[in-house]
Amino acid sequence: SDVLRKLNYEVENLRLGAAKCLYDHNINRCEEVVAISPFMREQCASWRTCMNRDAASSALVTRLLAETLAEVVNSFVEPISSKSLLVLFGFGFAIILLSNVAFGFVKTKLDPIRMELNS
Repeated sequence: SDVLRKLNYEVENLRLGAAKCLYDHNINRCEEVVAISPFMREQCASWRTCMNRDAASSALVTRLLAETLAEVVNSFVEPISSKSLLVLFGFGFAIILLSNVAFGFVKTKLDPIRMELNS
């Protein structure tokens, strides 16, 4: 499915990024805390955070599900013209209005019968 394909793609990108961070962390000898400058401490901390990211986190899955759902909804809505949308809203409004009138009519007809039964 689209979600799984995107998820696999994103997870693979995150894993490649983590591997690059691991390489940079090791090549710059970040584990030797004494030998690094204050600037490198910040950079090493950034690489450490990047290395330890969870590639298949639930936040990533949720974001990809939301993106895919938005794309599906967009693919249905985009082709609809404004005229068609206006007609659909008109039909919806007419259905609501007619059902309210019909239920109001039925209620007024049943009220006298209910009053007689309660007496």
